Amino acid sequence: MESEGVSCFVAEDVPPLGGGQSPRQGDLHLDLPAIDLPSCLQLLPPADRLGRKLRLRKPAAARQEKVKALDRGQLSALLAAALDSSPRLYPLFLTLARSGLRLGEALALRWEDLDLERREIRVAQAITRTRVISTPKSGHGRTVDMSAALRDVLQRHRQKLLEEAVAHGVEVAPWVFPSMSGQPLDHNNVNKAFKRMVKTAGLPLHHSPHDLRHTLASLLLQQGESPAYVQRQLGHASIQLTVDTYGKWLPMGNKAAVDRLDERLPDEVVAKVVAKTANAPRRRPERLQVVGGVGAPRAIRTPDLQIRSH
Repeated sequence: MESEGVSCFVAEDVPPLGGGQSPRQGDLHLDLPAIDLPSCLQLLPPADRLGRKLRLRKPAAARQEKVKALDRGQLSALLAAALDSSPRLYPLFLTLARSGLRLGEALALRWEDLDLERREIRVAQAITRTRVISTPKSGHGRTVDMSAALRDVLQRHRQKLLEEAVAHGVEVAPWVFPSMSGQPLDHNNVNKAFKRMVKTAGLPLHHSPHDLRHTLASLLLQQGESPAYVQRQLGHASIQLTVDTYGKWLPMGNKAAVDRLDERLPDEVVAKVVAKTANAPRRRPERLQVVGGVGAPRAIRTPDLQIRSH
């Protein structure tokens, strides 16, 4: 389509890019370095223009229904199966379960991205299924926490990789989770290994490595961690996305939370309140008197609150 010397066409008309990659369906390709995008979009049919301006989001209930997370027992069974049948992949799956990284983010980790002393992981890039290194899905990097157990496992994993490199007379690969050839692990191979471990653990076969990310989020929320912290770990664009996706794991009632407000009172303050109440002088009860006057019986007094009859 052309207008005022500007050429625009949608991705379906674009030949494959170098490396065998094709643009994503519906992407807009502009073949000039500078272009008035609104003018170009006006050349498209109304329905196409609408589709490019609006991103429909599924309702929260539908997204929560799609999420498949493991409980603590299932996660323990899966990790035990990984340690027993594929010890080389055990550090990878533990990383997914304890950090919330996406699989592509974990496969793209380099040792320089890990601060084992501070127990932090810098997520700066991701590897796609077509083995292209790009930015994370959020479009920017983030720093996430690692558990103490994960730190210990990664330290032993690094030492084992170093020993293997020395034994074969090669340099240590920069990747945290390299293949035997020293390249990043392949998505498909990891998924196949994961399916084998799921079967060994006796878990439903629909589970995938991405469910370990869901598992971290659900377990953190169930134990009372802040949704803001979970958002930071997962790299969500907004806390609303986190709540919409994992809201069913948020505790709705928590009497212990209000009870903790009572526990915040210092002991000495409580002691003073109790002592003040106990030592307060007792006041004698006031006596009720009915004074003679209009509407009152003659010569009747009740100083002891007992009404006497005559």
